Amino acid sequence: MKPTVPLSFAPRFVWHATRAGLACLLCLSQTAQAQLAPAPRWLGETGQPLAVAQQALEQLRNARQEGLNPQDYQVDLLSEALQTSAVGGVSAEERQRVEAALTQAVTLYLSDLHRGRIDPQSIRENYDPDVRTQYDPAAELGKAVQAGNLAPLWQAAQPQVPMYQGLRSELQRHLRLRNEPAWAAPLPLPVKGRALALDNASQRATVAQRLALLGDLPGNAANEPVTAAAFQAALRSFQARHGIRASGLLDRTTVERLNAAPVETAEHIARNMERLRWAPLQQPDRMVVVNVPEYRLRAYTLAGGKVQHVLPIDVIVGKASSTRTPLFSEGMTRVEFSPYWNVPPSITKKEMLPRLSRDPGYISRNNYEIVGAGGTTTAVNADTLAALSSGRARIRQKPGPGNAMGTVKFVFPNRENIYLHHTSSPGLFQRGQRDLSHGCVRVADPVALAQFVLQGNPQWPQERIRRHMDKRISANAAVEPPIPVILTYITTVIDEDGKLTIQPDIYGQDRVLKQALDKLPARRAPKAPQGFVAPVVPALNEVPASEAPQPVAPVAPAEAPAPVVVSRPAAPRGVVAPRAVVPAATTPATPQPLLLPQPTTDAMSAGGKFQ
Repeated sequence: MKPTVPLSFAPRFVWHATRAGLACLLCLSQTAQAQLAPAPRWLGETGQPLAVAQQALEQLRNARQEGLNPQDYQVDLLSEALQTSAVGGVSAEERQRVEAALTQAVTLYLSDLHRGRIDPQSIRENYDPDVRTQYDPAAELGKAVQAGNLAPLWQAAQPQVPMYQGLRSELQRHLRLRNEPAWAAPLPLPVKGRALALDNASQRATVAQRLALLGDLPGNAANEPVTAAAFQAALRSFQARHGIRASGLLDRTTVERLNAAPVETAEHIARNMERLRWAPLQQPDRMVVVNVPEYRLRAYTLAGGKVQHVLPIDVIVGKASSTRTPLFSEGMTRVEFSPYWNVPPSITKKEMLPRLSRDPGYISRNNYEIVGAGGTTTAVNADTLAALSSGRARIRQKPGPGNAMGTVKFVFPNRENIYLHHTSSPGLFQRGQRDLSHGCVRVADPVALAQFVLQGNPQWPQERIRRHMDKRISANAAVEPPIPVILTYITTVIDEDGKLTIQPDIYGQDRVLKQALDKLPARRAPKAPQGFVAPVVPALNEVPASEAPQPVAPVAPAEAPAPVVVSRPAAPRGVVAPRAVVPAATTPATPQPLLLPQPTTDAMSAGGKFQ
């Protein structure tokens, strides 16, 4: 393969700068290089970068467009190394080091893009793997480089799961708005309990511009007059998308959300794209997904990994203050009509025993019974209370109008004793905030969900399902094969109308995920040796300042550093993770002046987050 036109090169850079940078950061031992087979070829015989090297560097530089951080892939040092290599005069060993470094960076990027950067179990999201095939980023990279085209490689690495492409588009749209003057100054916050009066024409124009740019106000708000009706409709649309009561008024909460800079929303979206990378949402044909902060269930019908039909249903989830719904995945195996409710031991100890001690008649009035070694009873006395306290007996509620499970229960066996079920209090679904249960998920339309789950089962046509629920006939229906049930936590959602909605962080999981991601750069980025000043990488929301930065005063390179170990979380099942140990190289025998680019002035924070 012949080398193509080399990358642009700034003559004021000298090879010594890049050589020292690579020595401290990017050199791999011959053993490590051999294990990156098939070894991609990025450089021509004279060291000039091939077209695929330019494609790879451009993709890494634009990692922010995928919700990732270019800092993780050492883009500035790689760019400088390729520029210097393009001039020529580098040895075969040095070319090999450059190629190995670029291979490692791209392999890490592909792994991050496909499966994410953190272990979800570290933030209490416990999922089983889905059906996506084993993904070996190093092998896929080798084949793509050999073909000479990396575009299909990037696309194939993206998770093929619902909402991902929609969130990706919204991320890029909000990044494009980062310098919009409409957000140059915040709107004044009204007194709590009152609405902001837009007597000032400039303020009204600012609100209209923001609503138009965010897609809530049709037309060009900057050049077209906006009627009062259109303005209020746009406000209601914005409020509905943000989980605010759609009053059409500029109350304090609405103004606070309107003041949020687009780049803040972009950061929010990027965190949720991370979740979609490791949530097990790539299933073969059907799945039930409960999005806890949205109070929403979606039953998906899939074909070839693509969504064919979505059944949305409102739900009630566990109380944020005490009994949160856990996040995990299991397979639904059966549906129980007119079920018993087996009261969990935790509820028995915390709630039922104190109540029964005060009011022994409560158990019979509410259709409960005590089940022990000798059978069932409704008698509450010292013996039965002692048996319940020790775990030798349990409480269950019989089928009937007041049963907590309602008319149907959907069983996906799990250690948490969590079910999907109907409810005897359907009026609670009228509330906006619905974290009201003891942890189980109550379903607003159990008939529709039962029909979805049992579709194709000739023994359970729609008429029989309705008859068993209406007449409270007890029966079990097997679900074969089991349907995956995923309890997940997505706070930026593409709804059924294709609009971006922002959900409240009711359990604080967004905050936990943000903290985990903010710690990643310090764990993943290799350390530079003493005397090496690494260039600052642009923030995820900033366009790189210049491709030809200025040199600073020379700094003599330090002696060879110790091997650098990049700490990474364990790879999820199905992923072959890239190597994370970068042995140090030997420094040149005669130290040379080290000229490094001036750090760019940008808004990158210590955590590498959006600014």
